[in-house]
Amino acid sequence: MIYNLATKIATGLSVRNYIDCEETEIVSYGLFSVISKIMYGAICLLFGVIFGCLPESAVFYISFLFIKKYAGGFHAETELRCFFLSSLSIMASIFGIYLSEFFAPLKVMFLCLAATACFIIAVYAPTPSKERPLDETECKRYKKISKIRVVILIIVSFATYILNYESLCISISMAIILEGILLVAGKIKSKKFAVDSHT
Repeated sequence: MIYNLATKIATGLSVRNYIDCEETEIVSYGLFSVISKIMYGAICLLFGVIFGCLPESAVFYISFLFIKKYAGGFHAETELRCFFLSSLSIMASIFGIYLSEFFAPLKVMFLCLAATACFIIAVYAPTPSKERPLDETECKRYKKISKIRVVILIIVSFATYILNYESLCISISMAIILEGILLVAGKIKSKKFAVDSHT
């Protein structure tokens, strides 16, 4: 779907001599990444419009991309499954932000879950996979960057809370929670893959 589109565009650029043939695969992956982010961003904003929390959905998505870039997470086996799971997780997150406006205890619960997710990210990030292998040096660098980015998100979320923008604080918290869930799922999947490869 998206990868086929990215490959067609990269191939077209190669045919027209805008890029070298050797760069086609790299450009395809880059285009795939950009198109995916735009598409999921549009889906996130769509759910934001549906649930009446557009600014919160934008803050959620930006925060999620900010932490996921180096922390990594779960990678689905097929593009269709990735689309389905990503859309479902985005919808659930935006719906959680929406519900927190009406149920105060949910805000407390989300903040507690976000604190737990921060610990998970600090311990497990990054989570290498067969789709995204990392060497030891990369793992150390990504872990350090992930910790720094978590601290930045915590500071920003505290600032929004102090400035009385609780909904934005919850949006950032939901992004951290989702990343924590994805890291745990990715860790479980990588262990399962390691076991299967040795049997």
